Order: sequence, then C-alpha cells, then structure tokens
Amino acid sequence: MRSCARSSPARFLRAFSLRDSAINFANITFTLLTPSVPFTLSSSGELRTNGSIDFETNHSYNLRVRLTDTNPQYEGSNVLDVDLKINITNLNDNAPADITLSSSTVQENVIAGTAVGILTALDADDLATHTFALLTSGTPFSVSSSGIVTVSDALNFEGQASYS
Repeated sequence: MRSCARSSPARFLRAFSLRDSAINFANITFTLLTPSVPFTLSSSGELRTNGSIDFETNHSYNLRVRLTDTNPQYEGSNVLDVDLKINITNLNDNAPADITLSSSTVQENVIAGTAVGILTALDADDLATHTFALLTSGTPFSVSSSGIVTVSDALNFEGQASYS
C-alpha cells in the first residue's frame, strides 16, 4: 500500500524494485495494466502521476502491474501480475463554499454575551478547521473565532428589527 497527496501531473511517486535469483540474466519490464487511472508506469518501474488526483473524488486507486522477466538464454518469459493499492491523503485544498448560522432569532433586551447561534462552514475538505470573524462594524453582535455569535450591545426591536 502506498499513500500520496493530491499532486500535479508527472509527480514521481515510487520506483519499484524486485528480487530475482537470475537477475544477471534477466530483462525485467513493468507494465501498468489498469486503464483510465491518473498514473503512468515506466518499463523500468517508475510510477508517476499523470493527471489530477483529488481525495474528494477518489480516496484510493487499485492498480494492476505486470512484471515480465525475459531471459535471452531461454525461450519465453516469466510474468507476474501484482495488485497495488494507492491511498490518497487529504489536503485542505478547497475554500469554504458557504457559512450557515444555526439560529437567526434572538429576543430583544437580552443581556450582552447572550448566544444567538453558531456559525458553520460548508467545506469539501473533511479535516479543515475554520476561523470566523465579523467583518461588519456597527452591529450589536460579536463573533468568536470558533463561530459563536453573541449579543454585544442592547437590542431593541422597535428601533431595528433585523440585521444583515
């Protein structure tokens, strides 16, 4: 099993090695048998990326590799097919797509520090962590870096019924 992070095309991943008791007489070649994968395999055994790899699309790839051992002293060749699994590691490579507020209603005349709701980021990256900040000034609210929205000043429904 081999892991790789999302990468650009032609990134070197691995050089395969093998053991053969007749290595002095052998001509070993490698062939990638799996079609339509974002990898190439040179005849000498170098596996490289050959296209976009994205954890959110595929968490892993199963590859079938053929080793052909041709010995010029003997007729024919020996063939071994091997199954390999390439695991893709997740990177934080997607920007958040949206932000939601768990509750958008609060009563007037509550004390400062009263929680209104919690912000949540919609992000394709499962492992991403987010930091929040309130960019609008002049509102009676504050936002903690973890996304908790609280009342920071007096609210009066008759003076202003909503904020955006």
